[in-house]
Amino acid sequence: MTFTPPARNRTGAALALALLLGFPAVSSASEGAPATVAAAETDGWRLVDRIAARVEQDIITQGDVIRAIPSYVQVVGVDPALLRTRDGREEVAREVLDHLIVASLLTAEADDRGVAVSSQEVQRYVDEQRQRLGLAPDDFERALASEGIAPDDFRDFIHGYLTRYRLVQFDVYARIQISDEQIDQALRERFPDGLREILLTTSHVLVQVPRGASAEQVDAAEARARELRAEIDAGRPFEAVAADVNPDASARTGGRIGRTRLGDLDPDYERAALAADVGDIVGPVRSSFGFHLIRLDAREEQAVDNAAQLRERVHMSLHQREAVQQEALYLEQLRNNAWVEIVSDTFEF
Repeated sequence: MTFTPPARNRTGAALALALLLGFPAVSSASEGAPATVAAAETDGWRLVDRIAARVEQDIITQGDVIRAIPSYVQVVGVDPALLRTRDGREEVAREVLDHLIVASLLTAEADDRGVAVSSQEVQRYVDEQRQRLGLAPDDFERALASEGIAPDDFRDFIHGYLTRYRLVQFDVYARIQISDEQIDQALRERFPDGLREILLTTSHVLVQVPRGASAEQVDAAEARARELRAEIDAGRPFEAVAADVNPDASARTGGRIGRTRLGDLDPDYERAALAADVGDIVGPVRSSFGFHLIRLDAREEQAVDNAAQLRERVHMSLHQREAVQQEALYLEQLRNNAWVEIVSDTFEF
């Protein structure tokens, strides 16, 4: 990403997008301050865009962060409750800034190594998502607009996502090796009484914890989860809380995840669900995603009728878990080896 001072019409578009979300387009810094990079007159307001971070030779402005928020909220998933408070919006903005820093580093790494994602690949991915939703092109763009997302901003976000995925494929996924001994050990742990499979049907409320969260962010997320547990214990329907809070697709089903096999979900989540009685709500339970309130809706057992398929599922599960850990280490190393300066991570709302 190369910094170019925004033209007047671009600044106006950013302002409209920001107002739609309840975010200001820029901070209230005075002209000429060291972190000020551009200013423009729009309808009598003086807008000043400020540097949020410097990443090697790249600059990320607060305007860049604001423009990325709608796509981030929709693609990554964010607790909608965060957007209703000033502190919550600032927390989301910091998450997006961190995302843009990583995206900048990955883009530079991809350029250095000749890893490219074409505009055709981006469009193909966008079309796949549109078709999955059953929307015509015009309807899809209207749906994006209703969420405050400009089509070009969405494609830029997807380009970064696909670039990151391709790099991680090369540097992480392809190098992971799962041995037969690891699979055997996992099978012994999951099926101590022989090849009888446990199936869990669960629902959850999730308070997400962003990657690389500070201790204060983790504590705040846990406190929020405890508040939600108190609301449920006081009589508020579990489904209503999940619909309001969950950042994933389960919000549309009242938190219902459905029927899963052991090994399909986060290990800490599964351990808590296994220890519960049907109908119980347990938690908050910390997982790699955040803090869950888990309701066990059903538990079943069945004989495994295809041992080869079971081994393949266990292999895929172990590979996925290892990939998550290795990807986090890869991104941490990439950032530690780069020059990154946070100029301003305070956003005035």
